[in-house]
Amino acid sequence: MFGFKKCSECKEVPKTFDEYNLKLENERIKLHMRYISCIAIAIIVWMIATKTASHPKFPEWVSFAGTITSIILSVLAIILSITGEGKTEHIKEQIEMTAKELDKTVVSIAGINEGIESNINQLNASLSDLQSKIDDLPGKTAEETAKKMGTMTGKDAYTPHRTNMKNKITNKDWRVDTNGK
Repeated sequence: MFGFKKCSECKEVPKTFDEYNLKLENERIKLHMRYISCIAIAIIVWMIATKTASHPKFPEWVSFAGTITSIILSVLAIILSITGEGKTEHIKEQIEMTAKELDKTVVSIAGINEGIESNINQLNASLSDLQSKIDDLPGKTAEETAKKMGTMTGKDAYTPHRTNMKNKITNKDWRVDTNGK
């Protein structure tokens, strides 16, 4: 009513610039409403006190004053709607700019996600390759040890026995050759 706007924290110190402006605007409107009310009351009291209310042209004066007030208020409303429209247009432009920036951000994040996905796939492939090398390491170590110790015979001779499904030599596959072979 009368242009008052709701301020979420009008009793407290404003925290943002917008809240400060809103509180300042509310205080200005309240101040102007007090001035207008006081002036109107003073004029009415003065008219009654000077007995102008009993004058035959008094209704014409009140009617004329009402017409002038109506014209002034309509001009004021037009001015406020024009300035409000400018603010609305500015807000609309800001929202459009923000939406465009969000579109750019979405495209950028999609590219980053694709890069991350490809890096994860490469990392998984590298981990699989590393795991297979780790699995092969005991068998290769055993083969190299067997080659180096090929001259040993009897109880000290070890020969690999492939018992796993992958046909790889592992530490568990080495058994003591009791026949001396």
